[in-house]
Amino acid sequence: YNLFYLKNKKNTKKLIRNFINNADAIICLSLKWKDFFETNFTPKKITVVSNIIDYPTFSNSEKKEKHLTFLFLGYITQRKGIFDLLKVLSLNKEKYQGKIKVVIGGNGEVDKLKSLITKYNLFAMVKYVGWISKKEKSNWFQKSDVYILPSYVEGLPISILEAMSYGHPIISTDVGGIAEIVKPNINGILIEPGNLKEIESAIIFFIEHYEIIEKYGYESKQLAKKHLPNSVMCELLNVYNSLLIKNEQEFS
Repeated sequence: YNLFYLKNKKNTKKLIRNFINNADAIICLSLKWKDFFETNFTPKKITVVSNIIDYPTFSNSEKKEKHLTFLFLGYITQRKGIFDLLKVLSLNKEKYQGKIKVVIGGNGEVDKLKSLITKYNLFAMVKYVGWISKKEKSNWFQKSDVYILPSYVEGLPISILEAMSYGHPIISTDVGGIAEIVKPNINGILIEPGNLKEIESAIIFFIEHYEIIEKYGYESKQLAKKHLPNSVMCELLNVYNSLLIKNEQEFS
């Protein structure tokens, strides 16, 4: 949205400013977005409300493989960094072979994805499972060890929050509001978008420090709690109640 606004014509920008500045409240999903609106507009009221995720559901799905499983869920496109990840795997096949499995779920540029898997001969290391349902997603979260999303552009990704709620360490990029939920040396690793060496190093870190996955995963679970429905509902109620009280005072 920031790029849409900044690149638009003068008259369109004016319409957007009028709309935002006259709203009774602006709700943002991260501090970074709050900063964007405060820098470019003069909102009457602006507040950050945690992005909401559903409660994790656990079944009898168990991880049986001895290797590390890295999970990517999202739209298959370069913007999500998935083709960078495949490139890294192709350049380090000998280093990763037999140690990791990468599961990819989503739709989008599927033909390109399959073509690169073939080109790089990654069949033994990469599994594409297509677009997955809610139940299937829960199963894959339970079968995986580390969640990876090397995106170029993001807001505050639901998929990362969901992975955290299942107790996963995160490898992702320092874009959008991701740095507000992925804390280096606490629950994950932040990398620069498009930096293949940093993707490689992050994967190696978890291969060589398997014991830290549980520790990082525990911290992810704690950080994800404020994004669960009971917590977010309280935040939203506070916003709505404050607006109702203000409205009553103005018309009393």
